[in-house]
Amino acid sequence: MGRNLYILPLSNKFSISIFNNLISYVSKEKATQIKKLYNNMDKKLSLYAQVAVKLIIQKEFGIDINQISIVNDDLGKPYIEGHENIFFNISHTHNVIAIAFSDNRVGVDIEKETENSTGIAKRFFTEKENEYITNVSVDPMKAFLEIWTKKEAFIKYLGLGLRKPLDDFCVVNDFLKDNFLTLQSENCIVSYYDGNNKNGVKIIKLKEKEIEGLNLIY
Repeated sequence: MGRNLYILPLSNKFSISIFNNLISYVSKEKATQIKKLYNNMDKKLSLYAQVAVKLIIQKEFGIDINQISIVNDDLGKPYIEGHENIFFNISHTHNVIAIAFSDNRVGVDIEKETENSTGIAKRFFTEKENEYITNVSVDPMKAFLEIWTKKEAFIKYLGLGLRKPLDDFCVVNDFLKDNFLTLQSENCIVSYYDGNNKNGVKIIKLKEKEIEGLNLIY
């Protein structure tokens, strides 16, 4: 299917009937986890992300949605049981979901635009990354989120979870910087990384009603 980045914005509306219909498409274990989440938007984000991944795989690979099982490895990275050659990753924030697919392992992170946190940057970023935030000509807050999402996407690409310290690598050095696709969408910053040059990644916008209708039309 190539290299695709899907963006799915969600409304604040929560329909219990739609929720109950869609949750039948995830595993019993995942359904239990989702129902235990604190608020309805968290439940909606987690559920719609799971269903969206399954719908994409059904559309792109022809696998029936009821035969797709999303499980996590020991470090929490999701994969499709029995189809380890399908590489994807998920991230969501506030009311937006980002889903990355690639021909090899991939990581994605999306964050809502908020005020810059100098303290976080100084604590977790390298000296060169902090210099980038300070000296970059664009909004420092966006520069901060660019670094943050790149770091998260890279760690998720590696599949190491929290075992990889954020200041153990630099995303603005020559080795990594040209391989990240970073963009602004839905008032969020999202970064995609699969180890290849950023060129060639297709951006696809999904609609909430497509997930609810179980029919993607991109």
